Amino acid sequence: MTAVAQVMDDRIAPSYSGQRYVVPIDRGEGGGAGVEAMVAAADAADLSAGGIGAALRALLGEERFDLWFDRKTRMLMAGNTLIVEVANGFAAKWIGGKFRGELLAAAGQVLGREVELSIRVSERLTAEQGRPTDMPAAPVPAAPAGAGARGNYAGGVSAPMMPLRYTLEEFVVGPSNQLAYHAAVRVAEKPGQEFNPLFIHGHCGLGKTHLLQGICQRFAKLHPGKKWLYLTGEQFTNEFLEAIRTHKTEAFRRRLRSAELLVLDDVHFLGNKKATQEEFLHTFNQVDGAGKQIVLASDCAPKQIESLSEQLSSRFVSGMVLRID
Repeated sequence: MTAVAQVMDDRIAPSYSGQRYVVPIDRGEGGGAGVEAMVAAADAADLSAGGIGAALRALLGEERFDLWFDRKTRMLMAGNTLIVEVANGFAAKWIGGKFRGELLAAAGQVLGREVELSIRVSERLTAEQGRPTDMPAAPVPAAPAGAGARGNYAGGVSAPMMPLRYTLEEFVVGPSNQLAYHAAVRVAEKPGQEFNPLFIHGHCGLGKTHLLQGICQRFAKLHPGKKWLYLTGEQFTNEFLEAIRTHKTEAFRRRLRSAELLVLDDVHFLGNKKATQEEFLHTFNQVDGAGKQIVLASDCAPKQIESLSEQLSSRFVSGMVLRID
């Protein structure tokens, strides 16, 4: 499923019922009818810490439950409707698309009947999760001797990679970047399994490069011996042109396409460069087709990159797209 996330606090989250979307629900805590009235109903009960929550944990497994639900959602029953409150519109869209079946199954197991499902943004959760959180980065083992922060490669046709300055442990998590942070941790620890490709976009100075370099650092420590590569769109372009000039395009391609983790920062630099885009499209297809992880960052969303080919644009939005503000 394509997950194009526009994480905007002023969006109204879609709600879900059964197999189809239903009318969007007002997101405020104090206004609106519909679900607001249901939440205030006498039989509304918080089930996030037990019952349906426990059944959902068993269905999803500890890791996925902790990533998307634990301390991030609130579950209520109002009449025959299971209400799942989340902190933002992206979480509502992702949970509704990915976990609707499991949520309904968990409720059915606990209640012994079929229920309807509504997912809504809660201002209370938005406020709680909007504060800088106590989310320490997971501990990682020390880097093995000889492991550098430039890419685990021996030789190649390109100039040495720039040293990496940032780690995930140092990243400051806030309301506009916590989803991008969690996705970054996920792809570094379990590359190629869920968010592939991961595309992060936003204006300059918001932490995109920090996240991308942090992914590489975490990946190098957790997966010693596996090849990874971090470079910018400008580096990719220059190295490609140099490989053509020196008749070393095959070596250039082998170097990039053998990576278990390929990270390209400032991918918007490829705009208006038809030949370079064609080369990167083939690289993307090779790496993605092998089930290896791709991470991209840009100053703008894929569809907004000037003169980007439709083929690349569709590849970029085929995984998870996250905006940080």
